[in-house]
Amino acid sequence: MCGTALEQPATGRPRVYCGVPCRRASEYELRRVQSLLLTAERQEQRARVAHEVGSFDRPATRHALKWWAAEVQQLKARQRALLAGVRDD
Repeated sequence: MCGTALEQPATGRPRVYCGVPCRRASEYELRRVQSLLLTAERQEQRARVAHEVGSFDRPATRHALKWWAAEVQQLKARQRALLAGVRDD
C-alpha cells in the first residue's frame, strides 16, 4: 500500500503489505472510510425525508440530497478501492 516493491513468495498468497505498519495504516483508513460512509448514508436518509415530507425550502433540501448522495457514492468508491488494495496517490 505504501509503494514499496514487494518480494512475492514462490508459493502461497501474494503479499499486499510491506509490513505491519502498512497493514495497520490500511486497516485504519478502511475503518475511517466506513465510519464516514455510515454518517453520509444517515445524512442522505435525513435529507431524503426532509425533501419528501413537505419541506418549505425544497431547493435547499434538493441540493442537500444531491450533495449527500454524491458523497455516499464517493465514499463507496474509496471503500471498494481500499478493499481491492488500490493505492491512493
